[in-house]
Amino acid sequence: LFRSLANVMGKDDVALGMKSCMKDKLITVTKDGSNVIIARAKDVAPFKDSVRELLENLRTGGDVNAADADALKKRKLASQETVKTFTIVKGPNFALEKKKLATDITRQMLTDGSWATADFKKLNFNA
Repeated sequence: LFRSLANVMGKDDVALGMKSCMKDKLITVTKDGSNVIIARAKDVAPFKDSVRELLENLRTGGDVNAADADALKKRKLASQETVKTFTIVKGPNFALEKKKLATDITRQMLTDGSWATADFKKLNFNA
């Protein structure tokens, strides 16, 4: 049975499934000479699929502990990604078109009075 499953699913996947079943005491493995006998364990309680519950918890935005996360990563059922989000809001100087800021007051600004309503660049006196 193990060899036929290993041919179809791959040896690593079958071995991982067998380990999981033995850990949950769903199967028993006994050796009879050179033969390995895999049998369903007697008096098995109703099966609780903890991996499915972990994946469902992750899908809904829940958290899992580090050991469970490592187990899911090892089985390639989950991967960790960093998601960065940015919120952009209109600031006090928002304008649809770019406005050129004046750097100095010119003679023309003084004569026509546009200096009173003009926006100026901030000066850096620490330079």
